[in-house]
Amino acid sequence: MKKRMALMLFVLALIFGGIFAWKVFVGHMMRQMLAHRARPPAVSVATARLTEWAPRLRSVASLSAVRGVEVSTPLAGKITRILFRSG
Repeated sequence: MKKRMALMLFVLALIFGGIFAWKVFVGHMMRQMLAHRARPPAVSVATARLTEWAPRLRSVASLSAVRGVEVSTPLAGKITRILFRSG
């Protein structure tokens, strides 16, 4: 009976030790991954201007944009201010 109890305690210790070791390993890998993550990409802007734009796209169904904006990254630079009015 004592051998079975000792064996059961040993097996439980192995199981819980394995779970603990796995958690420590995952935590270590997460810290390592966060320490070596890539820098965020640079953002650049340009002055908005009115241009001709095709607000419609023909397809099996048709959608029509009421207002649209094209976002691209043609210029390099630094953001100095953001002029934005909600509405």
